[in-house]
Amino acid sequence: MQSDSSSDEDASHNHSRQRLYTLGGVQTVSGKAYQHVDSYNSVKLASSALCCVLKGTVLTNRVLWGEQFLLFLLYMSSWRTAATFMKDATSHGDDSAEVRITRHYTEIMTSLAGFLLAFYTSIAVSRWWRLRTEGVGRIWGASSQLMMLLGALVGDHEPLAAIRRYARASLAIHFLRRRYPSEYMDKLDELEEREILLEDEMEKLREVGVNLAESVWTWVAQIVVRKARTEQMSEVMLVHLLQVVEKGRAGAACIGAQMGTPIPLQYVHLMGLLVKTHNVILACACGFQLACMSPRYAVGISLRTFLVPFLYNGILLINAELADPFGGGVNAFSLEKYEKGIESDGRGYVRASVHVPDCLQALP
Repeated sequence: MQSDSSSDEDASHNHSRQRLYTLGGVQTVSGKAYQHVDSYNSVKLASSALCCVLKGTVLTNRVLWGEQFLLFLLYMSSWRTAATFMKDATSHGDDSAEVRITRHYTEIMTSLAGFLLAFYTSIAVSRWWRLRTEGVGRIWGASSQLMMLLGALVGDHEPLAAIRRYARASLAIHFLRRRYPSEYMDKLDELEEREILLEDEMEKLREVGVNLAESVWTWVAQIVVRKARTEQMSEVMLVHLLQVVEKGRAGAACIGAQMGTPIPLQYVHLMGLLVKTHNVILACACGFQLACMSPRYAVGISLRTFLVPFLYNGILLINAELADPFGGGVNAFSLEKYEKGIESDGRGYVRASVHVPDCLQALP
């Protein structure tokens, strides 16, 4: 089972219900400090209180507002052009064939773009959730399971601390790889700075050179096998422990495979092209309709020109952020949170194996 139900996270979740959202620790990535969103109150965000939330939302994205400004300029230019140079076409008012044709065409484009965006978002969210559960969750869960089992079987707790460090290293390597793609190997020193790996372990890791996030689980397997021989564990127990180790390695492999195989470029490019084409056509068509129709429709036409592109552009930007949750940002996965969670949960299992109730101590 994953360790997301730990007491620290429960306390944080209960505290977050008193406000809209809580902010976790600061992550520094490429010289920029990000204070990530740790949790939020879904009930309050479903009410009008959501208007008070800006940090962590798409409303703070400068690209979005830049796109909206350009579309507004195009909308106004289209209106002035139609009103000045297309007086014959605009003289028939809102009953003209031109208005009906442009309205029909923009409605088709809007429906098509909305349908494909919904499908695209479903793929992006599924991929994001898979990274969290089958990637991060398996690494975290494998570490916790090993702590629970070996804590009861092994008297020496120093190897258990090493297993926790190696699990944290496996996860941290993925973060470093995404945050510093061009200087990834140089940034491995952060593992020592974070007290995840020791100096001699860093040297051995650099000698491995490739597939580091999965390779460290070989060290975990070595610890399990050697302790199984020392403690004279049964073959059944050894096989089960190695299956747990394989679970952690599979989690690291899942992250590597998912991040190494993004959503196909052709699909992402076509989606972006469709949305941008739709937005341009909508702005031009609405500008023409504004020139043809009565001024009393100006507010409704202007709102449509703003809201529909705003929604579609916002969804595109959200999906782009979901594509790489390890890269750093307000809504990215938090290395600090997961690293502390793996360590604290593991220590909790080990302590529980030492501080047992009297009724268990009396058992033969």
